Amino acid sequence: MYKVVIIDDEEKARRNITKVLELHDDIQIIGEADNCKDAYDIILVSKPDIIFLDIKMPQEDGFSLLDDLTKLGINDLAIIFLTAYDEFAIKAIKYGVFDYLLKPVDPEALKETLNRYRAKQNHANVDGMRKLMEMLDMGKKIKFITNTGYVYFLPRDIMYVIADGSYSKVYITDKNFHQICRSLKEIEEQLITWEFIRVHKSYLINKQYLTSYNKMKRCCTLTKDGISITIPVSFRNAKNISF
Repeated sequence: MYKVVIIDDEEKARRNITKVLELHDDIQIIGEADNCKDAYDIILVSKPDIIFLDIKMPQEDGFSLLDDLTKLGINDLAIIFLTAYDEFAIKAIKYGVFDYLLKPVDPEALKETLNRYRAKQNHANVDGMRKLMEMLDMGKKIKFITNTGYVYFLPRDIMYVIADGSYSKVYITDKNFHQICRSLKEIEEQLITWEFIRVHKSYLINKQYLTSYNKMKRCCTLTKDGISITIPVSFRNAKNISF
């Protein structure tokens, strides 16, 4: 569940955003406020994940609240501005807010914003798990099944993997590879806690070796030990490159 606080001086606006948020099962509204002072206290006590924040309010505006939170070192919240004015967009970007929605809030626009937030959190969770495993010395060699027995690799040593029918080829360099008795999907699941990304239905790459992506040619470049190779990127998987 993602904890949400709504801050807006207009009761009608708070009701409207509440109705839309209640359509999402993983959203829990834990507090509301019609001014920055009360909002400040609620945030300190409840520690929300997301704040829906109006910009123009009596006495203090939304930016002032962000300034106050920053002074306390609270800067890991997802701030989503709610406003009837688009004149603050540039300033909002400078403050690093997560999104900027115009009133009245469009349910589809809000849904898209929440989906982006979920994607960001899921990616952060996987990345955090990978780092935790490395800290716990779980970055040890992984066993892969071959036709003749087993081979063992450190995940960080694998450059990329290519589908080969119901098998896969695990490449350590552009010329050094082993044929594994597992599909690419199974290999991907085996490497899920490390930073491997699917860039094509037939290619899985180790992101630590990713050096460039060409949108026009739809391909990416991997570099290891001074040697670079080109890997195709499908339209469907191009979005994975940006993470």
